[in-house]
Amino acid sequence: MSTWIALDVSALAYRSFYTTGFMQYKGIDVGAIYGIFKTAIDMLDEHGGSIVWCLDRATTKRKALDSRYKANRTEEYDPEKEEIRKAIREQTRALVKEYLPAMGCRNVLWKNGYEGDDMVGLVVEWVRRYNLEAASYPDDVIIVSVDQDLWQLLGDDVRYWNPIKKKMLTAEWFTKEWGIKPSQWVDVKALAGCKGDNVIGIAGIGEKTAAKYLRGEVKEGTKTHEKLINGKEVWEKNIPLVRLPFESNIMPLNLRDEQPKWGPTLKKLGMRTLL
Repeated sequence: MSTWIALDVSALAYRSFYTTGFMQYKGIDVGAIYGIFKTAIDMLDEHGGSIVWCLDRATTKRKALDSRYKANRTEEYDPEKEEIRKAIREQTRALVKEYLPAMGCRNVLWKNGYEGDDMVGLVVEWVRRYNLEAASYPDDVIIVSVDQDLWQLLGDDVRYWNPIKKKMLTAEWFTKEWGIKPSQWVDVKALAGCKGDNVIGIAGIGEKTAAKYLRGEVKEGTKTHEKLINGKEVWEKNIPLVRLPFESNIMPLNLRDEQPKWGPTLKKLGMRTLL
């Protein structure tokens, strides 16, 4: 049995940066990288297995369906925010082109037009397909992210770790908390929308109400029920915007059991404490 630790690198980079700020070593920005590496090392120490580095590569696939998708992030130019985005982009680029190759990491996933969430979903697809073929000792996945959209992937073979809240979430927890299956989280997000991604849901419908509707607990004839019925078109339109991965079999995978060669890179970046 292998455990695959799917790191939502782009989301973690932003969270790490806001914790460490413009941390530098010998003139090199390393704040976001430090947080990503620390999270990866902590996960390997605790769970073993292999890291899969999942990265964004634009949002064009979803924008082609709805031009408003994530438009809230670029509507107004903010010099300070743009400086932060630039610093994170440069560190992420260095991670992919320099640091991970130097560490011998080959499980690095990205594809033009798709997001890091899609790459995480692709890992889960790959493991589940493999598990169907395996006679015993099925693999499992631990998703490491702060993005709740990924809850839809939870299952007996998939857990979710939030490095900020230091909490491991399971399919059992999800069903107990929401009263629906993890796979139905797609419908919750499609009905209620997603403020962070600028997915516009049915007006006046939040996540709790959406989950209540899916449980069959919204009475017919009420205004809420009427909104949900009349919003069927919105629901259907939003599904491909919130479903992970965006498409099945985005690209072939050949994941490998591997351990990063941390030493030289951590020393180069002044991160000796992580050793």
